[in-house]
Amino acid sequence: MDGQNHDEQVDFHVDMFGLLYRNFNERYERITSSDEEVHFSSNSSDDDDRLLALADVNINPLYKFSPYVLVKRNLKQRSVLNIPEPRSGHQVIATESNVFVLGGYNPRTANAARRQRRRLIFQDLWSFNDATNRWHLVLDERSSTDMPSDLTASAFTIWRNGLISYGGTGFPFGESRSNDCILYTTGRNPSATRLSVSGDLPPAVYGAAIAVHDDFLYAIGGTTGYDFYSHVYKLNLKSLVWKVIYASRPGRHNDPVGRYGHGIVNDGNYLFLLGGGTSQQICVGFDSIEAFNIKTHCWEQFYTYPDETPALYIREITGYPKSRKCFGCAQYTTPNGDVEAVISGGCQADSRSFFSDVWKINMRTKQWTLLRTARLPTPIFFHSASCSETGAMYLFGGISCGVWSMKRRNALYKMWVTIPKLSEMCWEAILFYNKNLASIDRNKLRAAGIPDQFIARMPSSNAEPVALNFESE
Repeated sequence: MDGQNHDEQVDFHVDMFGLLYRNFNERYERITSSDEEVHFSSNSSDDDDRLLALADVNINPLYKFSPYVLVKRNLKQRSVLNIPEPRSGHQVIATESNVFVLGGYNPRTANAARRQRRRLIFQDLWSFNDATNRWHLVLDERSSTDMPSDLTASAFTIWRNGLISYGGTGFPFGESRSNDCILYTTGRNPSATRLSVSGDLPPAVYGAAIAVHDDFLYAIGGTTGYDFYSHVYKLNLKSLVWKVIYASRPGRHNDPVGRYGHGIVNDGNYLFLLGGGTSQQICVGFDSIEAFNIKTHCWEQFYTYPDETPALYIREITGYPKSRKCFGCAQYTTPNGDVEAVISGGCQADSRSFFSDVWKINMRTKQWTLLRTARLPTPIFFHSASCSETGAMYLFGGISCGVWSMKRRNALYKMWVTIPKLSEMCWEAILFYNKNLASIDRNKLRAAGIPDQFIARMPSSNAEPVALNFESE
């Protein structure tokens, strides 16, 4: 195809944004009240006929929007040197444009690192751009001297225009631990900076969970490898002063058991703890959950409600997720303002039973729902998941459990956990039909009607990630 024909094809596909928006608008009310797939068929409307008839290409298959379905992302890179290596114990953060992957461990690469006298833990930060389907190495120990070495089972979150990691362990696990907070910036000049903190420093742990609220970072739980905590520490991100605001005591009313490998959900009033466990054959269940009241600095307990779908009881499922640790936990906000969390996979206390199921819980109603269409391809644990503000969940890596063996993975999956805005569906459809949209001149895209907010999600080149450009509430 010569250059002129290619430009005409791009013009057509870009013009689809307006057509797709009108087409989705006709069906939006229907899909928001059901979980069915929405796709384009050649006899559904005049706009659909134009979409198919005017293109000088054979569009097959057609784009379809399917909530609660895990879809594996197909990468453009072919070289294994340009993508993150398979790993476990890493952390993931998703934004509207990028998925960031931090640290992790793989014994195969650890053996090679030992021979080369390098660190045995991945000291890297990767970025995956959702519009281009490409990975980019943002930082590693060669580009930043502040890149931490204890980056397995760390905690990871967003604050303002940066990312923050807390804690973690090196290898052998538990022998080297950290209580450092590292601030990462992305974009044209990425950096990693160790924050100079003071005050009541938390113990050096791994497997903790963190959340940011009103410029305060809350850290809960974690382990040294021997002791397990449920203390609550708060870091003022402006003054960089730590304060212990609750020292839990075993057996005290409502105090949660010490744990690691748990999830945390922040609804603005409470920090809910989900699951987790210890190495002493203990895993926390989900029929009730502990929550730390951000205002009163006290623990409270809430009972949850099971999924009462009749088919579950036929399969001897209680309606609650089975107790587990080391699972994926991602939260998002629904269009009506409710905060929900999705948990995926994980393992039981004996680390011999593994899960491939996916559940969600509404933090206002405390209702559990098994997402039957979202089952993982295989049981998996020590992976990580995160939801973007647009309502898409991304799940990466982990230890996959086959019939005869376990293997660390580097596959990336995407799943819509809510019905997004119409413009988000249209943008995804445009990317589906235009695999090289990022190579088109930005002014040409604007002239064709692509809104600036979507153009900004694409990097200016394949060698540069999109910088974070928002502030957390």
